[in-house]
Amino acid sequence: MNYKKIKIEDNVTIALGTDCLCIQGPLGKVSLAHDSLLCYNTDNIYIYVTYKRIHFKNFNKFQTRIKSFMKGVLVGFYSILEIKGIGYRFTVKNDALFLKVGYNHDIEYIIPGQVSIKQISSTKLFIQSINYELLKQVTSKIRKYKVPDVYKGKGILYENEIIKLKEIRK
Repeated sequence: MNYKKIKIEDNVTIALGTDCLCIQGPLGKVSLAHDSLLCYNTDNIYIYVTYKRIHFKNFNKFQTRIKSFMKGVLVGFYSILEIKGIGYRFTVKNDALFLKVGYNHDIEYIIPGQVSIKQISSTKLFIQSINYELLKQVTSKIRKYKVPDVYKGKGILYENEIIKLKEIRK
């Protein structure tokens, strides 16, 4: 049996439950499900993760997830989406996002609980969350409604994303 230690950041508290590891900070609380092959112990400075040598890959995955969750409850993560195209726009109402992207109907996307979406303008969205994995899932799902066109450049893009346009076929 080997172990590794992960430093607990300031202003972060960690609670070990029977089936989850709860990480709480100034921005919120996140829980991480236990892997049955890993054992967790904690003091106020470090989390000690015990693993068997054959399960080293699982440890590396959980180590990065724990560090990511600690950063999320301290600072948070954000992403900005832009929409390009004539008549394309975003609208945020209550807990739903409406997209007008060239179809004959508006697309309604229900916003998950740990994610907040703010509308900067009719063509820009500010998406924020304490869970990095959930944030990337939401942004990629929204982006899939209208993937950028490689000929005209229309569609939903990440901020500062550059689409290399192809020459129009003749």
